[in-house]
Amino acid sequence: MVSIEIIEMKHPIEADDSWNAYLDRHGGGSIDDDVDEEGRTTIAAEEEPSSSSYRRRLSNPNAKAEKDNNKQQHDKHHHHSIDDDDIDPIQLEKLKFAEDLRTQQVQQASQSKKQSKAEKKRLEAYNAVYQSPGIARTSVHGLMIDAGSTGSRMHVYEFEPRVLNSKIEVAAAVSGRKLTFPGTESRWTARLSPGISEFADIEDDALLEEAIANYLEPLLSFAKAVLASKESEFSNFPIFLKATAGLRIIPSKKRQHVISTVRKLFANDTYCPFWDETERVRVISGEEEAVYGWAGVNFLLGNLMKNSEGVGEAYGGAIQTFGALDMGGASSQISFFQPDGDVMSGLFKLQVGQGRHWNVYAHSHLMFGINMAETRRKARLAMNSTAKARLVEGIYDPCLPAGGRIEFKTSVHFDNNGIDTWNASVDDFSAVTEPGSADYGHYHAVLVNNENSGDWEQCKTLARGLLNKESNAWCEFSHHSSCSFVGVYQPELPTQAASFGEFLAFSNYYHVWQFLQLQPRSSLEQIDQQGQQVCSQNWKQILEYNAKNTNVTLSEEDLATYCFRAAYVHEMLAHGYGFQPNDRITATNVVNGQKVDWALGSILYEINTLPWDYIEVHGANHIADHMESTMFQNWGSDFTRYLAGVLVVSILALLQIMRVYRRQSRSSTRRWKEGYETLHDTDEIETLTLKV
Repeated sequence: MVSIEIIEMKHPIEADDSWNAYLDRHGGGSIDDDVDEEGRTTIAAEEEPSSSSYRRRLSNPNAKAEKDNNKQQHDKHHHHSIDDDDIDPIQLEKLKFAEDLRTQQVQQASQSKKQSKAEKKRLEAYNAVYQSPGIARTSVHGLMIDAGSTGSRMHVYEFEPRVLNSKIEVAAAVSGRKLTFPGTESRWTARLSPGISEFADIEDDALLEEAIANYLEPLLSFAKAVLASKESEFSNFPIFLKATAGLRIIPSKKRQHVISTVRKLFANDTYCPFWDETERVRVISGEEEAVYGWAGVNFLLGNLMKNSEGVGEAYGGAIQTFGALDMGGASSQISFFQPDGDVMSGLFKLQVGQGRHWNVYAHSHLMFGINMAETRRKARLAMNSTAKARLVEGIYDPCLPAGGRIEFKTSVHFDNNGIDTWNASVDDFSAVTEPGSADYGHYHAVLVNNENSGDWEQCKTLARGLLNKESNAWCEFSHHSSCSFVGVYQPELPTQAASFGEFLAFSNYYHVWQFLQLQPRSSLEQIDQQGQQVCSQNWKQILEYNAKNTNVTLSEEDLATYCFRAAYVHEMLAHGYGFQPNDRITATNVVNGQKVDWALGSILYEINTLPWDYIEVHGANHIADHMESTMFQNWGSDFTRYLAGVLVVSILALLQIMRVYRRQSRSSTRRWKEGYETLHDTDEIETLTLKV
């Protein structure tokens, strides 16, 4: 059974930057950093968790120097005399799998305690949200669950009701001049770990439903807490679950099993009281993920909505947009607007609302996210190694700090041409577990760096090799060198001009920026220089660097991977997408209090597809406003009708006055004769005028 883990182990009600932005707007304080039981600051909620497909252990010479150094010396002396023929790889693999099992049992034993603490903190946070939800009374809401490769996150967005009050507003909506957009009070939770794809191997329907129900429950509870004051309206608030690359890499049958289970759960009003539709729960394509990221970026920067009104194609040099770069755990996305529409492949026509559409180049590179790249790197290092090196001595890894050691487990193999494959074709890799088992095809390896420092240049070379540029031959031929990597067509990158700002990067790009302590707007040359400086250190030095990093404090486990991540980001930008050394890219996580990610662009698109309601408002103020609006917006024909109406009313009033005057004259004569006082004509006229 897959255990559900909360990132930071404490399950904060929301990511700190979201909650603190909310508190700043409402005069509150800030959330202190979470600390673990040993008093160390834990990883920020945005950090990608370690892959569940392998476990890593890094010796810390600073904390246990004497013990580890003695062990290393012992191992070197002991293993130096061992020949390859003395190694029984199957027996060693079995020992490693047994160790994995013991580690898993220890973790499960402590999991209940951690979950109890997490639940207590979650309930306390929910209570705080109940007391001060920070949402507008008149707003309505949309819920988006981003089901990523390494975790899932609930976003709660607010927007104005989709209600039209007059024929004028109906005309504006039909012509594409009336759009809906999420407000600045949108909220999001910390991510749950692992990703929903971890449940794909559960074949029993009942067990899968129970596992996913337990997994998603904290996210739904968060939404209920934020929107508690509007419980009676829950059925009017649409909910979406959109899964990304974590499920895209899963075989179709398993993928659909997971999605159909979520759809069944959401159709249960007791479990999910929000407005669900079958098609709102699905795995989105890579192109959708890319274009939604572009839409989110340009919405936050103020370039999207004002240029989306009307009909036809968004075109012209007067429209300035920004490109979007997103790197998740399993995939990496690039997207940018092409004003001339000159896109030969990967064109996505994005339409927000009823009218205008954008020609956006959007591509998602599956298996090129940061975690999958790291897995592929480790497997590539282990390729063609001896059992002695792979399981005993360790394989040299230039991306590790000096003195570093990593153990991992993976199921990535390579064919005779060195191409990545899932097929377990090597006997000592596949003979340990039975076909069909969860561990079938997995194998272990050890990576070490016994040199005096890390090697930034070699690490970049290793990262560059993961891009499979050698696969570009056909793309170079068919598209005349308009290619990025792994044989994918890509138009020429736009350059900074009146019609283009630059590229904004988020997700794991932002985390690498934090690790290297770069300015938000930095060039590729600065990434390279800072990477060279930081990643040429030994383990003790990089620990000291990490302790002084004011941007983020990484765990030792994650710290051991970040030099490769930095090198991979540089090579992806420089040799993958084709940025130049002096090109500047802005990396960020929050803009104007809102999270920068594809989910924002997705909800922006979705809420503008929701139906409009027509509720005509009556009353003196509405009539006055309506008449004024009608008179000025339809001046030609309406003004004529207005004058005719005034003339008719005036004639009727005059006729009435004349009738009254004649009646008064006769009455006055009669009253005079009968001794009654005469009534002044002016008083009667004023009274009649008011009545008219």
